[in-house]
Amino acid sequence: MGTNLQRVYLKGVNLKEADIKEAKLKNAYFVEVNLEKTNLKRTNLEAAFLVEAYGLSLDQLFKVETIL
Repeated sequence: MGTNLQRVYLKGVNLKEADIKEAKLKNAYFVEVNLEKTNLKRTNLEAAFLVEAYGLSLDQLFKVETIL
């Protein structure tokens, strides 16, 4: 099971190449966060806000478990 980071607020954080697979990020806020090559496999991004998050690829999004 992944880490529970629901409703976390991250601003200006560098998650480049971080491994957060299977994390629960429901209702999380990512403001100006670098997501380049971040492992999002089976991550729950339900209702997450990606405000000016960058470095996120379609390949990463295809591996996410939930995004709506």
